[in-house]
Amino acid sequence: MSEADYDKLKGALHALAAMPVPPRPAEKARAVLEASAGGSETDAGSSAETSTPPPPGHGRNGAGAFGGARKVDIAHPKFAHGDRCPECGKGNVYGQKEPKVLVRVVGQAPLAATVYSLERLRCGACGQVFTA
Repeated sequence: MSEADYDKLKGALHALAAMPVPPRPAEKARAVLEASAGGSETDAGSSAETSTPPPPGHGRNGAGAFGGARKVDIAHPKFAHGDRCPECGKGNVYGQKEPKVLVRVVGQAPLAATVYSLERLRCGACGQVFTA
């Protein structure tokens, strides 16, 4: 191959490499199935699926889901109900109705879980919450 032919071929290859590639259309399964089945069967299936609402929640289990777990109540080590607030010094701390719940799962066969109920105390004056 001569030097001129080599330069011409090299230029053509570089020009082809620099051209933008057009995006390929993505096929959706719904469009392909409707086209092949006529759409009557998939319409009935999709309307039944859309009428049922998705299940509530975020996919995580709460502390109540661990019924066989060992339960441990933990009191605050420094403060008790009615003590003076250490932050503001004006109000008193009072126990909350709902404790802070912490679930610890140990990966041994079978799985063992422990549910810790941590006492929470809230100051009546400044609103600061103290958790055990």
